[in-house]
Amino acid sequence: MNEHSARVSADELREVRKSDQDWVARVRTAYEAVREAAAHQDERARQRAMAHLVAISEEYADAVRGAAESLKWEAAVQRAERGETVAVIAHGDHVADVVPSGELHRLRETVEVLSDNDLVQQLRDGLRDLRDGRTYSLADIESDIEARRAP
Repeated sequence: MNEHSARVSADELREVRKSDQDWVARVRTAYEAVREAAAHQDERARQRAMAHLVAISEEYADAVRGAAESLKWEAAVQRAERGETVAVIAHGDHVADVVPSGELHRLRETVEVLSDNDLVQQLRDGLRDLRDGRTYSLADIESDIEARRAP
């Protein structure tokens, strides 16, 4: 990890702590409103305050889930940077893969080669020639090249 990413991480951590403090303050305020309404035996005010407290709690839970998803994505990117392919699962189904860019380039080249029927046939012919012993030594190839260069 370089110095810049460590500084960004520390800044992000401070931001998360401030955000958590804000959430705690909002929950305390809402909870106090519930207690105050109950103390005054104002059922309608208590129900409104409870609904507000539940809404704040659900909003916080959504924010935490979002942060967790962000961390999962960051981990997937880091694994891809190390050369790993990472499966993406949504609703229990494998829907995609995060693939390192170098691997993606190799896959595209493979698709391009396999899409060229003439090239595939040449590859098959070359493999058959190799298997059947129809090959040339490096020395034979070099002498053939030299002979072609000579006037």
